[in-house]
Amino acid sequence: MARIDQYSRLKHHRISTSGQSFTIPTSEDHTDETWLATDLYIGEVGVNITDDKMFFRTNNGIVQVMTGTTSGGGTSSSTNIWQFSSPNIIIGSTYSASSVSPRSGVYTDLGTSTLRWKDLYLGGSLSGATIINTNGGLQLRESSDSILVTKGVASTNAPIEINTNSSNFNKDQVLWLNTRFGLASGSTNYIVTAAANTVNTDDNSYVFVAAGDNVSFNNGESYMTHLGRGFNRSVWDSNMHVVGGKSAVKGMGDDGSTQYEQSEWITTQSLLRTSNATTTDLVTIPWTSTASGGDVLQVKAYIIGTDIADATKVYSAEMMGCYSINGSLTITEIGTPILNAISSWPSGQPDLEMFADSNGFYLKATGLGATTIQWLCSYSYHKLINVIP
Repeated sequence: MARIDQYSRLKHHRISTSGQSFTIPTSEDHTDETWLATDLYIGEVGVNITDDKMFFRTNNGIVQVMTGTTSGGGTSSSTNIWQFSSPNIIIGSTYSASSVSPRSGVYTDLGTSTLRWKDLYLGGSLSGATIINTNGGLQLRESSDSILVTKGVASTNAPIEINTNSSNFNKDQVLWLNTRFGLASGSTNYIVTAAANTVNTDDNSYVFVAAGDNVSFNNGESYMTHLGRGFNRSVWDSNMHVVGGKSAVKGMGDDGSTQYEQSEWITTQSLLRTSNATTTDLVTIPWTSTASGGDVLQVKAYIIGTDIADATKVYSAEMMGCYSINGSLTITEIGTPILNAISSWPSGQPDLEMFADSNGFYLKATGLGATTIQWLCSYSYHKLINVIP
């Protein structure tokens, strides 16, 4: 083996007495016989090899750099700048700073896409709550997509967008608030659900569901709002439960007779034109079951018909009727439909007809020859179901 005559390893000033710290000498000449074993020059590093503590001397005095602990050990000191207390590194209280800043503004990242910090714990101060202050927009992301974006951030697929120009994205990330289960398929679009239980939409669009209970909307629903309880049934009308569409009060409590469960009071509108003397459906309401029957249906409608070429020609009517289908699928008209009508047509009148068949209920409008009539019908109906011996 070769002999090494040069001793090039650096040994810092060391002490070994537990609890002992380094000191400032009375002079700057360590040969004048006034120095203690613990004295340090300015710029010199000293180590307490027993306590695992490191110190250095500056123009301001003795500074403790850190405390380390070996595996299973434990050391604490409020005078440490950095203190290693397995498995954590903490800042000593004496040197705790008001802030930790990067070298320059907008310069330093905290972690990388592959080397990430674990949990972030924040706490408010005596003067208020925790503040997260961004100089511009905020984007909260998961591994592949945004969760939250705010003003200044480009349009994204985030389910939560606050004060942005919004996005042209169909959201495949649905916003559920206090939800349990919740499933969206199809194009997904912009669904929001609040306080839901087992919401299940299908083809979707701009759906909003609040306080749902096993709600299920299918058949390619579009702009739709649902409030209250659902019954796992397919929606029968696009744009249901929105302004200008259907509004339904459904699901009266079952009193044990089974006749009230899922009874409905629904209000909606329909509009159309009839040319010449054609007959067209204004209202169509199917039976709950065309196989077992047992429905009793009451309908009330308000109808206006106007000659599109002459606003002085108006037909206005209120019409009410009641129909049933029994367990033998026999259709019954209860009494005679009541029609109250007024008209400004000088001769010849449009005509309204109510009736029911084995498929359901109908309200039809018949126009006049060589006349185009614009119709508007607002109607309500409700049903008793399962009226079967």
